Amino acid sequence: MQKSQETLVKTIYLLNINKCIAVLKQEINVLDRIIDIQCEIRAAVIIREWEDFNRLMENLNTYNNEFETLELERTRVFSMILDCSGLDHSDRGQTGNEENTLYAEAARMPAEERHAITDLYRELKIRIFRVRYENGALLKNLNEARAFTENFLADIFPGHRGKLYTSKGTIVASDVRSMLLNKSL
Repeated sequence: MQKSQETLVKTIYLLNINKCIAVLKQEINVLDRIIDIQCEIRAAVIIREWEDFNRLMENLNTYNNEFETLELERTRVFSMILDCSGLDHSDRGQTGNEENTLYAEAARMPAEERHAITDLYRELKIRIFRVRYENGALLKNLNEARAFTENFLADIFPGHRGKLYTSKGTIVASDVRSMLLNKSL
């Protein structure tokens, strides 16, 4: 009876490892799509193609939501792996300790699964850094577009001192902060 229970736990453990590998691959694919969209958004900003910009931003939000869902799934599956392992992982769930816990647990895994999980986790981290880099470049371009627009309007309407008015005479903010991305991974 004890032997069959140990076999069942080991089977569940290996199934969860394979599920974690699959989720990591999905996350990497979504991040690749996010990076591609960020590059397209940056190009749209450079050529001032705002219709494309709006469409691409909607796509980016969709992929961000998909990534968040996958990240929750990966965390859940990894927690199940730790539950099956029997080791005390009291630091799990604390920010910054997931990586240490992952590598500590991976050291106990069979070689093939260990290499797969650690390689994919590194790829995930590299993609996240790339997304952050692209985010920074995009924000720089958006700030340049905002500054250009503000300077252009100030040159055309010098008497308004940066204020714009609607056809009904109410002041409209010329501030384009709503175009800035405020999401990060």
